[in-house]
Order: sequence, then structure tokens, then C-alpha cells
Amino acid sequence: MSKSVLIIALMLLPLGAGSGELLDRIVVTVNGNGLLQSDWDGELHYELFMSGRPSSALTAQDRQSALNRIVDQELLREQMRTAEFKAASAEEINEQVSLLKKQNEEEHAGQTWSGRSVEVERYY
Repeated sequence: MSKSVLIIALMLLPLGAGSGELLDRIVVTVNGNGLLQSDWDGELHYELFMSGRPSSALTAQDRQSALNRIVDQELLREQMRTAEFKAASAEEINEQVSLLKKQNEEEHAGQTWSGRSVEVERYY
């Protein structure tokens, strides 16, 4: 090997060392499907937001509970993919929305339903 080839190889070596960038990482696999750190973080942030707590109040138990929830969600998604569910009709959906509105009116007397009308679209 010539001296010039060795010098060129040594000069190019640092260029390859910093070329990789970690975008996300798999924290757990569920039946071959990887669940990402960003999924876990999203679940944690959602839980903190919904409970009105600051991120400084996050405990190890909260982190474990969030991880368990995303694992459960993935298991349910897997079961749904293998099961044959009948799609709900527009009438069934509107009936359920009406029921929810009625329950909301009963529980919150004097308040009005502020939701927009529901448009039912089929995506299959």
C-alpha cells in the first residue's frame, strides 16, 4: 500500500465516524412489532397533560404504567388486525353520538353541547 493511499484513508476516517444520528429507538417489542421511545414519551406527555401535572411530578411508576399502556394498545391493535369486525354504519354512529349528547345534558344541566356536528365518512 502506498503512503499516499494510507494518508487519504486516515483523512477520510473521521468523516465516517460522525455520520450516524439517532432518530428514535425501540424500547420494547411486542410480537415482533417495535414500540418506539417517542411512543412512550407521547403517552407520558398525554398523561401529564390530562392530569394537569408538571413533568417534574413524573415518577418511575408513571413511566412503567405508560409503557404498560402502549404495550396493551399494541396487543389490542394486533388482535383487531386478525379479527373481522363489522364496520359501524353511519346510523349507528349518529345514534351513539345522540346518546352521548343526551348523557352530557343530563350530567351537566344548563350547559349546551358545544361540539360541532359529526360528519361520518367511510375510509375503507
